[in-house]
Amino acid sequence: MTVRTQIVVLLLLLSCARAADKPKLPDQVFAAKTIAVIAHVGRVPAASDLKRESKLKAEAEKELRKERYFDVVSDPDQADLVLLVLGGGESVWKELFSPSILLPPGIPPRLWDTSEVIGVVVSGGQQPRWSAVPLWVSEEGTARSVSHNFHDYLRKRGKPRPGAQARTEVPESQPAEERQSPHRNADVPPEILSAKTVSFLYFLRDWPEGSPDAPRVGPGGFSVAESLERWGRFALIENPEKADLVFAVYRDWWDDVDDLGRQALLIFRGGQRPDWASMPQWMENSDDRELWRESHLVQLLRKDIEATERGSKLSIAPEQSTSPPSAAPISVASTGDQPKVFVFVQRSDRHAKYSTPEVFHDVLNDLLDYLKTKNVAIAVDEVGGRNHAHAATPLDTIFTIARGARASSVMYVVVDRPLTQWLKITVQCFEMNHKQLWQEEALSGAGGLTNRHGFEVATNKLHTQLDKRVGQDGLPIVPIAKEPVAEKQ
Repeated sequence: MTVRTQIVVLLLLLSCARAADKPKLPDQVFAAKTIAVIAHVGRVPAASDLKRESKLKAEAEKELRKERYFDVVSDPDQADLVLLVLGGGESVWKELFSPSILLPPGIPPRLWDTSEVIGVVVSGGQQPRWSAVPLWVSEEGTARSVSHNFHDYLRKRGKPRPGAQARTEVPESQPAEERQSPHRNADVPPEILSAKTVSFLYFLRDWPEGSPDAPRVGPGGFSVAESLERWGRFALIENPEKADLVFAVYRDWWDDVDDLGRQALLIFRGGQRPDWASMPQWMENSDDRELWRESHLVQLLRKDIEATERGSKLSIAPEQSTSPPSAAPISVASTGDQPKVFVFVQRSDRHAKYSTPEVFHDVLNDLLDYLKTKNVAIAVDEVGGRNHAHAATPLDTIFTIARGARASSVMYVVVDRPLTQWLKITVQCFEMNHKQLWQEEALSGAGGLTNRHGFEVATNKLHTQLDKRVGQDGLPIVPIAKEPVAEKQ
């Protein structure tokens, strides 16, 4: 054998070895011909920014069409794959440092970007056995970058393009308003609250082998599994098709920042029936200084679940607070004659972003206790005890609930977290014809070292302001009749 022949054989062997080492695409991805895009913005998919969703979807679809690996279709049930584009994540560095402060050494400027988008590829409705287990996950700055990164993943793993295959053109994206999805506030969905079993998956950026056949619990994921076991709320099982939920924990390492990265917990419904309108059902991002502990995601989820369950108990409090704590006999006018106020407390987007659910529920509970001590007549929603929301609720909806509760007025309260204040509470009182009767506002100021100080300052101010309103228009009180004097014999 000549030297030239030996070199050729050696090169062939090296190329074969390199091909053998190339990570294999999951079968569903390798054979897929169609893909659909679903965009969600916000913590809970169904309560989101429809305008931005439409924009993210259009960007992702445009990039997918450019590379021509797939036909882009509009119906996820008719697609081999579905790309979930999940927007709304905030940069951890915006939380840690003020933009007015110089960026610390070693922190790349791109980390200030607040438009971070997570891309998740799952099986589409055309797959013979649908599963919620992600086939690919990545995080980028834009929806376009997510699609581009997915193409790069396909190219490195040798997915062939369809070539001259006839391709069906579809509109780039339907308006987000056409997507029918029930409105939902930021409380944890009941499907998660009632779940008993969880299938757990952990992976890094560019997940090894890019396949569910990779280890279900990889390096670093053990802390998440241990946290779930210590919590004891869910039983961990292997088969996602038999689990109530699928927990996918994603870790994105930043090569240019030692030992730092972003973690995300994506919660999907288990089984074999997709629910595209609520996928994922929940999302937790560890972006509040706990950058190196994936187990912190479990703590965040636990707090959210406990706050939701605590809020459900608080929502029936007005029904128990229409009577004063006195043991003296009370004479209450008939339901038709007694004016009552319907109280609804809402959390602003800024408060949801910069504060905690506990502070919101503390304000709600404090207000209800105050009205109880003042003997204010409160109208109660008999359908579900609705009296608060963690996200924007239209006033028309609030007035509809108030009419069902036979209220004569509405007290609408917004709990806010301004940039320069710990807490801001705004109270508006309306007649049932939407005419505003009065408005009060209580600010905490920027003093004190904790939001607890701000809570006490703001609520005390609000009590003082409401004292002059009790018994006036919009805040009726339950009349207390004097005890009848016994007639002398």
